[in-house]
Amino acid sequence: METDNPLHLPDLHISNFRGIKSLDVSRLGRVTLIAGKNGVGKTTLLDAIRVYAERGSYDTLSHILRAREELTAYVNEEGDEILTPNFASLNYGRTLSPDIPITIGPKDPEKQLRIIVQPDHAQPDTLADDSPSFGDIKIVREFLGKTQKALASDFLMPPRGLRFQEPHLHPTIGYEAVGPDIITNPTMAKLWDGIALTDYEERAVQALQLIYGDEIQRLAFIGERHKRRAIVKMRSQKRPIPLRTLGDGAIHIFGIALALANSRDGLLLLDEAENGIHHSIQHAYWRMVL
Repeated sequence: METDNPLHLPDLHISNFRGIKSLDVSRLGRVTLIAGKNGVGKTTLLDAIRVYAERGSYDTLSHILRAREELTAYVNEEGDEILTPNFASLNYGRTLSPDIPITIGPKDPEKQLRIIVQPDHAQPDTLADDSPSFGDIKIVREFLGKTQKALASDFLMPPRGLRFQEPHLHPTIGYEAVGPDIITNPTMAKLWDGIALTDYEERAVQALQLIYGDEIQRLAFIGERHKRRAIVKMRSQKRPIPLRTLGDGAIHIFGIALALANSRDGLLLLDEAENGIHHSIQHAYWRMVL
């Protein structure tokens, strides 16, 4: 689909990132569908785009590793063993590669994010084996001429009494990511707040109408803070009913509509986009996304 607004990623290059040794996509569109067999790296590709959008932030790298249970044991100053992200697992082959950076971004090398996960040579005595501890790894990030270096332990153990504030290399790209799991109530409520009292409220309700037609009339969130939940007013019911009684497919398509509205001017990443969507409404569902 042609547009006057330039894409954040008109094309894509990924190298040395997790299961991807090297990948080039010559052209991306406003909507790009990535298809392939299980285990070929579709989710890894989406993870790479998240890392690029966040400019390689520690929180994003850590979240990806924790979600895949790529963890290593670390013993703190009190002698307690805690599980921390295994940053070496970010590299292709799951080994430290100080001479081979992770690169993610457009095919233009000057616009790519580079991340180097390497041993901290200031602590040579701790590098006796191939799996240095959490505090012995240095993360170097480079983007648009800016470079930041930090020990992995800096993120976990900031100076006493201070909270670590990670500076960004460059303004990040706003994005929403929806996985195959059913969206949680707190996430739904947060996304709903992002479109409250706008025309996008109606679009989210229309997403549910793809399944239930005009039986769906209105929707609201009730409850306090982290316990908020969605209720739906249906034409045939005197009282509102919980959204979750409509089934996983309805929740999934509603969550995608919310994420889509919140990701305007940014990126929307859908993992297993068709999950839970019956074939009879696939055409209407993709029209909504497009």
